[in-house]
Amino acid sequence: RLLNVLNVCNLRDHRESLQPATFTKTITSGFLRKTVNISGRLEKIAYVPGEEILIHAEINNNTGDNLPCCWIRLTEVVDYYSSDGKHMTTRHDVVVNEYGVVPAHNDLTIEMESILVPAIPQSAAFRANS
Repeated sequence: RLLNVLNVCNLRDHRESLQPATFTKTITSGFLRKTVNISGRLEKIAYVPGEEILIHAEINNNTGDNLPCCWIRLTEVVDYYSSDGKHMTTRHDVVVNEYGVVPAHNDLTIEMESILVPAIPQSAAFRANS
């Protein structure tokens, strides 16, 4: 988990949520063990509905192959717990931004990409429409 979307509240009351977040991942593939490096940062680790997330990311494709597709997704994950101890998790992609092919031996830099956290969580919208 990289970030949290909290119910409407004053994030200043949750100082830890205002800390910047960074991420890195290295994927190794192929016989020659070439790598794809992914790194980035967010301004903070928690957001409230209606707030804008600014993403800074870089993908370094050091392989000899094109990466067929690159995207950033905002996925809502909801955990349901019942009084009898049962647990269910649902996942819904709220926002998907696609960037297309990343050519072999090339980089993709994403600066200040904006994703708006929906004002009504998808799970609430789903219940309202059912």
